[in-house]
Amino acid sequence: MTLVDITGLIGRDSELQQLNNALVNGANILIVAFDGFGKSALWKYTKLLADDYRYFNLTFLDATFAKGVKS
Repeated sequence: MTLVDITGLIGRDSELQQLNNALVNGANILIVAFDGFGKSALWKYTKLLADDYRYFNLTFLDATFAKGVKS
């Protein structure tokens, strides 16, 4: 089974491996890219992976967190 089969994300093997390694190593993760580059898809995969590992994780609504990060 490939990463594409598992995640449905095509051409993101490197990013998926980096996200997995960051989670396993207890690193913080911030996904930054231009509109249309698949941030939401990578975020959803990362959240599911963290849930699978039973790691504590939070999701902040765009109105409360992301606007501050973007500015």
